[in-house]
Amino acid sequence: PLAITRSSWRKRGPLYTEYGIQIRCVQKDQTGNTMVLHYLTDGTCSLSFIYNKEQFFMPVMFILKALYDTTDQHIYKELTKDQETNTFLKDCVATMLRQAQDKEVTTQAKILNYIGERFRVKLGLPEWYNNVSAAKFLIRKCICVHLDSYLDKFNLIVFMIKKLYALALEKCAVESADNPMNQELLLGGHFYLMVLKEKLEVWLTSLKYALEKDIKKNPSKFTLNSTSILKNMAHCFNLTHQMGYLLATGTLRSKSGLGLMQVAGYSVVADKLNYYRYLSHFRCVHRGAFFAQMRTTSVRKLLPEAWGFLCPVHTPDGAPCGLLNHLAAMCEVVNILPHTAHLPRLLCSLGMTPWDCPTSASVTSCYPVLLDGRVLGYVEEQLADDLVKRLRIMKVEQLEQ
Repeated sequence: PLAITRSSWRKRGPLYTEYGIQIRCVQKDQTGNTMVLHYLTDGTCSLSFIYNKEQFFMPVMFILKALYDTTDQHIYKELTKDQETNTFLKDCVATMLRQAQDKEVTTQAKILNYIGERFRVKLGLPEWYNNVSAAKFLIRKCICVHLDSYLDKFNLIVFMIKKLYALALEKCAVESADNPMNQELLLGGHFYLMVLKEKLEVWLTSLKYALEKDIKKNPSKFTLNSTSILKNMAHCFNLTHQMGYLLATGTLRSKSGLGLMQVAGYSVVADKLNYYRYLSHFRCVHRGAFFAQMRTTSVRKLLPEAWGFLCPVHTPDGAPCGLLNHLAAMCEVVNILPHTAHLPRLLCSLGMTPWDCPTSASVTSCYPVLLDGRVLGYVEEQLADDLVKRLRIMKVEQLEQ
C-alpha cells in the first residue's frame, strides 16, 4: 500500500482530503483492481473501489465488520494498538464505529445484508442470490482480490488505516507511484488473456440471454440440449472478431476496464528499419498513454531504483521521452511466480513475530512485515537490520530453508 497525496482527491466529495493509501491488487490471472483508502476531514476513512468502470465509496468500518465477525472492542483495539496516548486516533476510530451503529448494522450478517441490498442492482447477479451472497461476491471481486482469506483482507485493511492516519499526522513519508520499485510490468500475453477471459464471460452471458429468450417464446416445447445450445450460439457475437480488433487497432473495448488507465495504444506496428530497431520493440516498456498528456515531468524522471532494470540512455526524444524506456541488457522479465510458501516460517526463524502472537516489544517500535500484500507479522527495530542482511545473503547465495 502506497501513501500518496493528490490534490484531485479533494474533488471527490465535500469532506475528502488529499491524503490516501492506494493499493493495486492483482489476481493469479493478472486481473487487477485498485483500491484507495481516503482520509476525510472529520477524521473518518472511506474506501473507494471500481466495479465495471463505476467508482463506489464505502465507510471502511463497514468493510472491516463484513470481513471479520468480531466485536467493536476487538476492532478498536486492533486499530489503536500501542496508541493509547493518541487521543485523536482513538476518537476517530470511535466515530467510525458509531457510523455502523447508527445504521443498526452491528453483526457481520447484518452488514453483509446491508451491503448486498444496496449493491445487487449493480452486480447483475441471478435472482437466487440473496443479499449476503451478493455482498460476498462484491468482496471477492473488488476488495483485496489478491487475498483469499477474509482474515488476511481484514489485517491488510487495518494496516492501511494505521498507515493513513500516520500519513495524515505527518508521521509517515509520502511515497511515489512513479518509482519503479512500486510498479509492475504488464506483459502482452497477460493482457491478451485478461481480455479473452472477459470476452468469454460476456459471450456466455449473451448465450444465457439468448436461451432465456428462446425459453420464453415456447416454454412447453423447449428442451435444453446440444442442438438448442448450438442454435442460440449463432445469435452470440463472434469472439474472434473482438480479439482481432484488439490486435489490429490496439483499442480496448471492455465493460470493466480491467483496472487499466487507458483504452487505446495497446498494439504498435513493429518497424523493421534494421534488426536492432526491430528487436527494441520487444524490450521496450511504456508507462502508459495516460501519462503522455500530463504536464508534470515527475513521471519522466530517471530514478535510482531503475538502476540495472531500465536503460538510462535508450529513450526517444519528443513526447515519449522518459515514458518509453527499454530494459537493461542484463534484465529479464520473470514470468514464473516464485515459491513463497516457506517464507513465513523462514522469517519467523530469523526473528519475525507472527501478527497473532504477542510481541516482546511495543508495536510502535516494530516494523510490519508484508509478503505479496499479506500481513505476516512484526520485526523489532533492533533485529530488522540483521534480518535484512541475512535475507540478502540467502538471496545471493540462493539458499532456502
